[in-house]
Amino acid sequence: MQKNDSITSRMFATFAAANAIEHPTAPMVNLSGNRDQVLATAKVVSTTRALSDILVSNNPRLEDVMKAVDRKNNAAVQFLQHVGSPWPL
Repeated sequence: MQKNDSITSRMFATFAAANAIEHPTAPMVNLSGNRDQVLATAKVVSTTRALSDILVSNNPRLEDVMKAVDRKNNAAVQFLQHVGSPWPL
């Protein structure tokens, strides 16, 4: 994945986001790109999934939701910096 290849990175980001939320037990996805791109992608998928888990849990605490949103937003910023397109979620 090359930085600023916006169509490819948007399609991948959308796929990864949907996969993280809809199919948490799906097989692992192999990522390619430079180390920073791969780490940023893995982190944003992981933090998005963690936020989703908190939101669907019974009686989520506001403090936990806010922390998870902050972690996900921070990961999304890193994703944008390294991949060149915004995280769709």
